[in-house]
Amino acid sequence: MKTGATKQVRTAIEKLALTEKGETSPYYIGCLYAQIRDSERAFEWLEKSYAMRQADLVSIKVDPALDNVRDDPRYADLLKRVNLADH
Repeated sequence: MKTGATKQVRTAIEKLALTEKGETSPYYIGCLYAQIRDSERAFEWLEKSYAMRQADLVSIKVDPALDNVRDDPRYADLLKRVNLADH
């Protein structure tokens, strides 16, 4: 993705994340950040999702939106905490 396009997408995600009613799922925001390869923000939002015990987290192992962060050690840690890690 070109730098200008990435900046536009990042701005759109930030606006979506700041909705007043908090209707946007932290899991969904984390996935969007993962897709633009912003691992720091992706995990920040995935951790919010975990803290809220969102049911969406059951998808983290198969959700293609998270493909860009699967090599990150925080991903493996999150899998363990959600009880989806291979034993």
